[in-house]
Amino acid sequence: MKDDDNAYEDVLNKYKKSETRKEYSLSEIVGILKNEFGMAEFNKKEVSDLKRDECVSFKDIQYCLYTEDKEALQRLQVEQDAGIEEPEKELYRNEKEFARAIMYYKIQKGDRINVILEGKKDRLANYTVQGESEYIYKLLDLLRGAEEEFGL
Repeated sequence: MKDDDNAYEDVLNKYKKSETRKEYSLSEIVGILKNEFGMAEFNKKEVSDLKRDECVSFKDIQYCLYTEDKEALQRLQVEQDAGIEEPEKELYRNEKEFARAIMYYKIQKGDRINVILEGKKDRLANYTVQGESEYIYKLLDLLRGAEEEFGL
């Protein structure tokens, strides 16, 4: 598997060679994530715990995307933790809590990644990634127009 610097170079080279503009709209970013990595949308209620996160503006969340596709996760270089134990259903009050626990279990195990996009007027304002992937962080920074940060 490639190291993080090579992953960033791959992303950078792909979008430099495409000769498209360097700042993408929120809907274009969603399209790229869906097309390139097979991501699908899910309801932001599933991550309502982010309401307590001071770095997230829950009301500004426009898209919640995820993938559990093994090939996409490998391309995104999602870190895996095989030592985590699966939640036991009887420890949860209801199906909704258990489903949330399973989602976070998959994320911690490296079998799922969530990308939560905040925006206004079709512009990416902030994002949250649930799952460890330096590749997706760098890709999102590049797509939202942070070229100066990367010396472009």
